[in-house]
Amino acid sequence: MTWDEGPIFYGALVEDFTLSYDEGKGDGSLVVLAEGITVEEYTLTTVVYGTVYTFKVQARSEYEDLSEYSQAVSILAA
Repeated sequence: MTWDEGPIFYGALVEDFTLSYDEGKGDGSLVVLAEGITVEEYTLTTVVYGTVYTFKVQARSEYEDLSEYSQAVSILAA
């Protein structure tokens, strides 16, 4: 999975990202998958075939501000 940093903090630098997902339950609850990600990509290596996973990304600025979560992206594990 990859994402684009975008203009999140109006000039402040992005320090890192947090990636959250719903563990394939489909109930809308998010669990933190990884924190402190410093690149715009992450590889999820353990998935259950036929399960739909929904991911959201949140950025943290150099001043510790948190962005809103990104729009959800759903992926079918095949």
